[in-house]
Amino acid sequence: MSSAQIIVTADDFGLDAVSNAAIIDVLTSGVVSHTSIIVNMTAFDQACDLARSRGVVDRVGLHLNLTQGTPLTDAMRRSRTFCLDGEFAPPSRWKGLVPLTGSVRRVLADEVRAQIAKARSYGLPLTHLDSHNEIHIEPNVAATVAAIAAEAGITRLRPARNCGERRGSLRLVLHRRYNAWLKRRGLMRVHYFGTIDDLLWLARRRQAASIMSAEVMTHPSPGPQGIVGDGSSEPLAARVRQLRACFSPSPA
Repeated sequence: MSSAQIIVTADDFGLDAVSNAAIIDVLTSGVVSHTSIIVNMTAFDQACDLARSRGVVDRVGLHLNLTQGTPLTDAMRRSRTFCLDGEFAPPSRWKGLVPLTGSVRRVLADEVRAQIAKARSYGLPLTHLDSHNEIHIEPNVAATVAAIAAEAGITRLRPARNCGERRGSLRLVLHRRYNAWLKRRGLMRVHYFGTIDDLLWLARRRQAASIMSAEVMTHPSPGPQGIVGDGSSEPLAARVRQLRACFSPSPA
């Protein structure tokens, strides 16, 4: 029996200098395996410099951002669907079940292309795509985002969360539908996705051998004495070790 493939991703690279420092620490030390970068925030340039200088550009994906900061394209900044006063509207305003018009979908597609192009112009190949506030799985944007990702040669998109305790019935149905749709298009490369707590929950309920692959979302941040955490009193490194132990075969 072999270990499950566990991808541990640090979200929000490029958000700010504090996040950058925490993420590059856990990425280069092997605590996390990948990170996802936001291209329209103030610390993007610094994040790119860190990725290049520390030799981790091949482990950086796009953290598509449609909910915070200033869009890259003029048309998106003028869009009343996505923006308020030229800035992305917060996720609380988003109505994912409302269909978009053809013109709005074209504005969205151009913004996604621009964010991919900006990352690549800084030397980042982009190994995967996910998003800030999980906006890429919303029903009215998912098809456009997936199409542009495939067009750009990005072949791994983050699935919707499909493990853990806190999921309402409507969200559960929408997540299952999105994941089935993503799988049919060959863009879903892991069987499960969630937080560390979600995957630990899954490990308690399933035989580890049946869990072939999973992606874990983390948000590294500095804690007491400079130890990087993830919204928990425990260091992120200890939490990841605990997780990996759950999916590794026991010695014979």
